[in-house]
Amino acid sequence: MAISLSTVHESMNALKKAAEPWSKEVKDAVDKISAGATTLLRATCPSVQATERATALLRHSFNSLYGTFPTASLQLSAAIFSAIVGEKVSGAIKKKAQEEKIRWETIATAILDGVQDHIETNPNEQVKRAVAQAFYANTCDMFFSSTHSVIPSGHSVLLRVAVYLLLSSTAEGCSANKDKLRNDKLLGGKRLGCVIAMTKDYLALEEVLTLFARLLPPAKGRGSDGRSVRKRFLEDCFVNTPGFMHGKDIFKLVDTIASADWEAVSIKVVDILARDITV
Repeated sequence: MAISLSTVHESMNALKKAAEPWSKEVKDAVDKISAGATTLLRATCPSVQATERATALLRHSFNSLYGTFPTASLQLSAAIFSAIVGEKVSGAIKKKAQEEKIRWETIATAILDGVQDHIETNPNEQVKRAVAQAFYANTCDMFFSSTHSVIPSGHSVLLRVAVYLLLSSTAEGCSANKDKLRNDKLLGGKRLGCVIAMTKDYLALEEVLTLFARLLPPAKGRGSDGRSVRKRFLEDCFVNTPGFMHGKDIFKLVDTIASADWEAVSIKVVDILARDITV
């Protein structure tokens, strides 16, 4: 789901309004981000220098605002990220403009790295819920949807790793976010399984399997339905995914283990997929 520039500007105005009662220093930081993002999104292909400035601005300058204005700043960050991936990166891929794609993906990755910095500094459920509210819908649509204009594997490994890390870290220790991501309307087992099946790069596979492990329902819990919920999720990931060559083997392996054993089992899962992986 591509985000229009008008949506980005609406998010900018919301952040500026939130910053009005604050100090000049805070308002100047907001104005700097707004001006920089506006200039950036008008470009077709940012120069090397512009890419470096944008990565610093959108990673570090934003980070100073996430704690003060969590909702408004994260909404703007997510809007800029979605506009870059949905418009700029997709456009570069269609034109087969590889250098242009690399620069835009570098900037998009920096946005997620900044959000990840914020999560690691403030690893609490409130922060994780705020990130989920801002990022989940468009991120899942762009990176886990077979109907999107760019298939998930069309993006760089580093960008995909940053996306999977963001989802897994916000799901860790946050049951509300796990429930959101298990929902088929947002992500669900089938879409997750499809991405696992098509991932051929080790780094991306390692991170998406970590996301899978975080979302795997426990065999015990939520009454007598715990086992059946877990089995249905596993079937959606590995059995009901069309074209998943090794899916049934992985299902048999994972269905027998406890979540606590995942680190050892993940090595076996990678071994099953190893013939299709490039390092």
